[in-house]
Amino acid sequence: MIGEVDPREGREAARAIIAGALAAREVTYVPHPGELDWWLFHDDPRHEPVELYVDPPDAVAVLDRTNREGFLVGRSGELLGDLVAWLEDTLDSGLGPGPVTVGWISDHDVDAQVLLASRGFRPDGGMPVFERPLDALGPPTALPDGVTIRPLAGPDEADARADAARLAFESTMEPSVHRERYRRFMASPAYEPARDVVAVDALAGGRVSSFAIWWPDPVSRIAQFEPVGTRPDAQGRGLARAVLERCLADMRAAGMDRARVCTDDHRDAAIGLYAALGFTVVDHVTWWTRP
Repeated sequence: MIGEVDPREGREAARAIIAGALAAREVTYVPHPGELDWWLFHDDPRHEPVELYVDPPDAVAVLDRTNREGFLVGRSGELLGDLVAWLEDTLDSGLGPGPVTVGWISDHDVDAQVLLASRGFRPDGGMPVFERPLDALGPPTALPDGVTIRPLAGPDEADARADAARLAFESTMEPSVHRERYRRFMASPAYEPARDVVAVDALAGGRVSSFAIWWPDPVSRIAQFEPVGTRPDAQGRGLARAVLERCLADMRAAGMDRARVCTDDHRDAAIGLYAALGFTVVDHVTWWTRP
């Protein structure tokens, strides 16, 4: 049904499909084009490379064979059934029998839930989806002494940026591998230096203490945060809030109307931060897994 394409060659076609679906809102939840770029160009080097499949004008699938999971776009009616069947057949025929996971399915998308349940899938963890308008931004948070909020300075700060992410998300990846992955992402067509915003702490040797990347979409005029994080030893100082406030202002200056962010159900601190910044929950999405 759908054909594999090189991520660099098929990216624009896939982004166009996703952007159109996001703007139309014909299904309850659609990933953001920026999330597609993050999946394609910041994939885990310890795993098989993620694969991109495109069937214009309706369907996109991002396949992760290592984790036996796929993100599907074009999820309505018979098309969703075709995509799920294709995902199962692709993984089972290539890897043998085993679990298959589909993401993300809105808790409001009853038709999708019924379809997946009929094929033996069950809900398996999820995350709230937050949005806020960009028409009324408050004053910026006061910064601690020595802290500056700005875009990453470039490759010279790549290691510091990678180290902050590795610590923030408690990655098991070796530091050198994590650093090389970030350098590879920075060299990709998806990366824009001005949208990689960091909190740099001069009193801690100029290290990157907090960070966020934001992704614009001129079609829906929705900007997405992915990822957002703070080093554990810098948390509780308001740094993530200050980084996000800078990003929100940049989003508005770029002509975006709304900001969106997602986080796992168990990340209470992140959920509280987004609520404090004026985000409200507009959806909740769930992984569905077939044992």
